[in-house]
Amino acid sequence: MPVSYRPNSPDQLCYLTPAPFVAIDKNFDKAGNGEILGVRYSITLTGTMVADRGSPSTHADATNGWLITEEDKKIDNHVFAHAYTDIVKKQQLMRNLFSKINEGGKLEIEAPKPGGTVLHCFPRIVSVNFPQHAEANPFIQPYTIVLEADQLHGAGTTDNDDLLTGKNSVGIEGQYISEATETWDIEESDGKFVTRDKTTKEFKNTYRTYKVTHNVRAVGKRNFDVSTDKADGIDQEDRLDRGKKFWSKVDQTGKPSPKGEAWWQAREFVRKQLKHGFHFQTGRDGNKSTDDDKDKYGINLPKKIKAGRYEEDADLYYTAFNYVKTESLDESGGSFAVVETWLLAPDKSTVTETMDISIVEEQNGDINLTLSGNIQGLGTNIPTSGNETSVSGNNLQSSGATNTYQEDYSVKFTNASNHFDLIEGDLYKTARGFLDASSKSSKTLQPVPNSRTIGKNPTAGIITYNFTFKAGSVPCIPNVLSETMTINDTYPGNLFVAQQVIGRKRGPVLQDIGTQTVWKRSITIGCKVDTITPEFCKNATGQRTIHRTEELCTENEDHYWVDNPNLTEKCVGNFNSAKPSMVYKKTQPDTKSQRKVIRELIDAFKPTGTAVYIDPAPAETWNPRTGDWSYTVSWTYELEKSYICDEDVDNINAGTAGGDEAKAGDKNYPGTPR
Repeated sequence: MPVSYRPNSPDQLCYLTPAPFVAIDKNFDKAGNGEILGVRYSITLTGTMVADRGSPSTHADATNGWLITEEDKKIDNHVFAHAYTDIVKKQQLMRNLFSKINEGGKLEIEAPKPGGTVLHCFPRIVSVNFPQHAEANPFIQPYTIVLEADQLHGAGTTDNDDLLTGKNSVGIEGQYISEATETWDIEESDGKFVTRDKTTKEFKNTYRTYKVTHNVRAVGKRNFDVSTDKADGIDQEDRLDRGKKFWSKVDQTGKPSPKGEAWWQAREFVRKQLKHGFHFQTGRDGNKSTDDDKDKYGINLPKKIKAGRYEEDADLYYTAFNYVKTESLDESGGSFAVVETWLLAPDKSTVTETMDISIVEEQNGDINLTLSGNIQGLGTNIPTSGNETSVSGNNLQSSGATNTYQEDYSVKFTNASNHFDLIEGDLYKTARGFLDASSKSSKTLQPVPNSRTIGKNPTAGIITYNFTFKAGSVPCIPNVLSETMTINDTYPGNLFVAQQVIGRKRGPVLQDIGTQTVWKRSITIGCKVDTITPEFCKNATGQRTIHRTEELCTENEDHYWVDNPNLTEKCVGNFNSAKPSMVYKKTQPDTKSQRKVIRELIDAFKPTGTAVYIDPAPAETWNPRTGDWSYTVSWTYELEKSYICDEDVDNINAGTAGGDEAKAGDKNYPGTPR
């Protein structure tokens, strides 16, 4: 059975004679599930070299040490003394025939008759072995050569397991690969889909979201140019991505589609397995809620929920968002992998949210409740139809992204911004709900936060916020951001004369003149108002909220969109009429204006007595830029009863019902009438 090989160097056909025995084993490369991915033909040539005949040869007719026909030429004048030298030379010629530069040449195995059937392949070299030869017999040398091929053609038929299109007659198409895996992983994501009560707008329920990862990986096998018999040899070009004169040439080396590269075969296999869209929940049958669904009996995702912005809005299904694809290519290892990830959330979702809540109770009983949140905008959802497997410029384009480098960040950020605008005004209701749940429901939560920090990341589509709400007393003056009131009372003291006496070691003689100093009271009322915002929202109790638009405000039935009475315009405008003491018009749902409440407060703290005088003159401060306003008024007055004579000046004494006083007078103690 003649056997020949067509190397690159020497550039000629080389016969192996005497012809070796040929053993061909067909081994299958299989996936973990038993699917045949490809075949490996292991071809073992077991032969014997003879010192004075055959090929490789030292015969005069041998070209570069090889016979180019199957003829077994004997060296007639061969002498015994040259036998070992010839065997060593033949070993070296055989090693050179099956070497790096000659890998991928055409191997032909002919039937032992003229015009007999021929099997051929273009193998990879595995090993060349020369075992110890027989003792005292330097004329012969056994050898074993192991080769490997992915296809074997000839004998009048094609190889059914040659996966390249047109190379088999059974319609199988594929790539030369040795390994392939496809895995799906699903895990719970940090972000939640949040629903709120449609009436109260308070936090109601959260729904889990999931990160789904799809990994497709293959390891390819390189193959050689089969259009010519000659081995491809060594690449002599200095390529952009590697040096020259080392790397073996394969099929289409340096061409736009380097089909002979193992990584290219792996990439083509992976590309053809990826389908446009998200199919994790539908499986191959295209229907949800069947045994074909990959999540069934595992995480068992819900197929249908009620989960609009308000829970009762709509029946929704889980679907995929935020498609991301990454690839990994190992050129030397011949592998290629694609990792696809999606975020699985209820259909119609635009964002996912996280929220942290902290409550701090101060010594004075006030409570600060802080909401810290993260809003991640979702991109466009991924359809489950279509099959995009085209290649443009050798870039993988499939599975939900024609251009994987172009992300829909604008969509994500728009969704995050719109959602934040929707919930911002109702965050205090969320805070109030948690405050009530913490047994602090007796405290009144102010709708406008003491502090708020908003962070925006447009490229990632993320908005973060940190709002601190205060629960405590409600301001008396309407439409103010904050309010202060301070009352100072100065009590009467004894009037006496200090008479200096020479030599008196206890100091001056103090003589009471039988009267007292005056009563004094001052009150300072201050507040801070918004002088910038033209309009704002108020709730049913008259407290200002932080809803930014009339639509968001009035979708609450008990809220009102009002004009800002403290708005200052341009540089001069209505600076005077905008200060709180001059705002005489009320805003819904208030029953009193700022001016009226301020006057009522002053009247409430004005002292009563037999004589009351304003002293010194009142003072008012107003900053129309910052909205800070204050008013101070002081009174000097007298009462019918005497404080220094220990009379009951505050009308609370031992006889007052329900009281626990033991004495009738008030001298030395605090306590004033109105």
